[in-house]
Amino acid sequence: MKERKWELSDILLIAGVTILSILIRIEFRHVVTGDWTTWWDLWFKELYDGGFKALAGDWYDYAPPFVYLLWVISVLPINCMTGFKLMMSGFDFMAAVVAYLIIYEITKNRTKSVLTYAIFMLSPIFLVNSTLWAQCDMLPMFWVLLSAYFFIKERPSMAMFFFGVAFAFKLQPLWLAPMLVILWVNKKVDLKHFLWLPVNYFLGIIPAWIAGRPLGELLTIYISQTEAEGWSLALKYSNLYYLIGETGFIDEYHTAGVWLSLAVFMIVLYYIGRKKLKINAEFILLLGGFVGLLAPFFLPQMHERYSFFAEVFLILYAVLKPKKFYLPVFQSLTSFMGYSIFVAQDWSLPIQYMPFITLAVLFLTGYEVYKYINDPKNQDAEAVGEVASC
Repeated sequence: MKERKWELSDILLIAGVTILSILIRIEFRHVVTGDWTTWWDLWFKELYDGGFKALAGDWYDYAPPFVYLLWVISVLPINCMTGFKLMMSGFDFMAAVVAYLIIYEITKNRTKSVLTYAIFMLSPIFLVNSTLWAQCDMLPMFWVLLSAYFFIKERPSMAMFFFGVAFAFKLQPLWLAPMLVILWVNKKVDLKHFLWLPVNYFLGIIPAWIAGRPLGELLTIYISQTEAEGWSLALKYSNLYYLIGETGFIDEYHTAGVWLSLAVFMIVLYYIGRKKLKINAEFILLLGGFVGLLAPFFLPQMHERYSFFAEVFLILYAVLKPKKFYLPVFQSLTSFMGYSIFVAQDWSLPIQYMPFITLAVLFLTGYEVYKYINDPKNQDAEAVGEVASC
C-alpha cells in the first residue's frame, strides 16, 4: 500500500484529541479514591520523610522501579497526587504514540493510525485508570506495547528487553507468557532473549538493595503480592469466581483455581504450539488479546484492572478488523463496570451478570485464534506435509 503523506486533517485531529484529553484529565485531577488514601498517599509520606533510605523498608509491596518513580515525584516541588497523575497521563500519551506506530507499521494507513491514537487518548478505561483513579496499569502496558512493536518489526531481542522492563515494574505482564512461548515455538524469539526478564528484574531491584532492603524480600516481592488479598476470590473483575461464589471455600478455590489456570494454559499451549504457523502482526495482536483474557478469567483474586493488557490488544486488533469492534467494546464495558463499583462505590451495578459477557468475549476471541491457526495459508507448508504423511 502506498504511504499517504500527512494532511492538515490528520494534524488537526491529533491536536484536537490531545487537547480534549488533557481537558478531561484536568477535570479528574482532584479526585481522591480509596486506593490513594490507603496506599499511595502513605507511600509518598514514607518517601518524603525518609528519602532514598526509605526504600529499605518493607512498607511497599510493588516492584522497586515503580517506587523509584514515586520517590522522584516526592522530591519535586509539586503536589504528589498531581505529579502522579501527570506521570501516568504521560504514559497514556506515549502508549497512544506507540499504538499509532504499531498500526502504521502493519497497514501503512495514516487514517487508521491517527484514529488509533484518538481511541487511546479518549478511551474511558485509560482516562479513568490513570487520571481519575490514579492507578498505574498503563506503566507496564507502555513497555508491553513497545515489545509488541518490536516483535512486529521482527526484532526479538529488543522486544524481549522491553517486555523485561514491563515485568520489572509489575507481575501482570506474565499473563502474556503463553504468547511468548508460542512465538518461541514458531522461532520468532530465541530462548536467550528470555534472559531479559530476570536480568531487567534484578537490575531494577539493585537500588532498593543498596538502600538496605533484604535481597530475599526483593526477589520474592511478587509472591508476597499474591498472598496479600485472601479475603475474596474475585476483586471486582467479572470472572469465573463471580459465578461459583466469591467468598465461599476461599482457601480451597484459591489453590484449585491456580492449578486450573495452569491446566488451561497447558491445553492452549499444546493445541496452538504443536502447529507450525506463519505468524503475522495481526495474529500477534489477536494472541495478545486472547491470552490476556485467559489469566484474569481463570485465576482467583483478580482485580477489575487485570484485563488491561487484553483490552489494549483487542483495540489494536479491532482497528485491523473493524467487524470485530464488539470484542474490545464489550470487554471494556465489563471492566469499566468493575471500575465504577470501586471508584464510585456504586454497588447497584449488576456485576454478577458480567462474567457471562466476559466469557463470551473470551470464547469469541478464542474462536478467532482457532480460525487463524487452522487456516491452511497460515500454516507452515513443510510442517503440514509432515503431518499429512504420518
